[in-house]
Amino acid sequence: MNRNLSQTAKLLGVESAQVKNWSSLFKDCLSRGANPAKGQPRSFRDSDLFVLNYIRSRWNTEPDIEAIKTDLSWDENRDDQFQEKLYWHTPLLQEPPDDLDETWRHGVLLCGGGRYEYLELARNYKYVADSMLQSALEKDELSHWAYPILFAYRHTLELYLKIIGEIEEPTHSLKDCVKLAEKRHGGKKIKSPIREWMLELDKIDPGGTAFRYADGEHTSNPYAEYWFDFQHFKFAMKQVFDEIDMAILRLGVTGRPARKKSIESDPAIVIDVAKERIENCCKTILTERGEPMSGIPDVATLIENTLKELRFLPEGVTKSARCTELIKQLLSNLGTICIGLAELRGLNTSGHGKLGHTSGLSPRHAKLALGAATTLTTFLFETHKETKS
Repeated sequence: MNRNLSQTAKLLGVESAQVKNWSSLFKDCLSRGANPAKGQPRSFRDSDLFVLNYIRSRWNTEPDIEAIKTDLSWDENRDDQFQEKLYWHTPLLQEPPDDLDETWRHGVLLCGGGRYEYLELARNYKYVADSMLQSALEKDELSHWAYPILFAYRHTLELYLKIIGEIEEPTHSLKDCVKLAEKRHGGKKIKSPIREWMLELDKIDPGGTAFRYADGEHTSNPYAEYWFDFQHFKFAMKQVFDEIDMAILRLGVTGRPARKKSIESDPAIVIDVAKERIENCCKTILTERGEPMSGIPDVATLIENTLKELRFLPEGVTKSARCTELIKQLLSNLGTICIGLAELRGLNTSGHGKLGHTSGLSPRHAKLALGAATTLTTFLFETHKETKS
């Protein structure tokens, strides 16, 4: 975070004049805000405070300034005790640092309007649930991890079902979510035993609270006793979420709760949805293959990196290199259709409240984008599942 002159002096335990003197002497070792233009207030980053703290530790009546600069050039300024002191004087919610970029891997940007799309958030919970279960099994610590793991999976499943069913009703019941999702898609039942596994989780936790509290009043039957095999649970959850992922691609789920829009009434929104579908598919594939992308990559970059990760032909195919190149080119072209239509949509409407018909885009444009996105994501995801080691 950024701190003003008096805050910096207080943390260092020196006078403000001394901080000004050090800022001038060691200008090249500090950020631009430490020596601003005339009339501008000084602003010190945490990295500046580490430099100044190191200078303070080496300062005496006749300091060797050049030696201190040499040490600073070798990044000889980290101090764990001073880091803790900074933490004690730092709020949890901070203004984004001026030098924030993709190298900042120790935190995230929290946005009041939400950081993630609905489908991306659900996938993030799934990733955490999978990671916890794998760690608990490897460390033989299920007795400590069981309830947090069960809550994470149950919450993930609820999020997925609400997305698939485009459910607006305020319910946390998995049983209700299953029925509403089936109703949304023509009454077709989720296949067995996946449906039964979902309902079993609802049986033990009908309100989404049983795994969150220590008492038993939140369960459907506080006196019931069950043996729960987490190796089997790991297998079951893989089948459940594989089926859900395929349903998302097959059924044309938008990745957001219900919106009373359609291709006919709002083609511009549908084009946005097509682009989001490609983003979510590529992010999922890259994350599951251990190659998640940092920052906010554009769709073209996501597609490019995803194509690099996938194997499109089996071993031994004649002229496989040329065939693979052609397949990648065709898939990239499908992505380009959606990207181009989304750009066209952006050029013709602000995207912030204008009706779709003002964009100059018609239902045929929306059908083109959605068809291209569905074809691309289905092929990519099926290839991912078939070739994932």
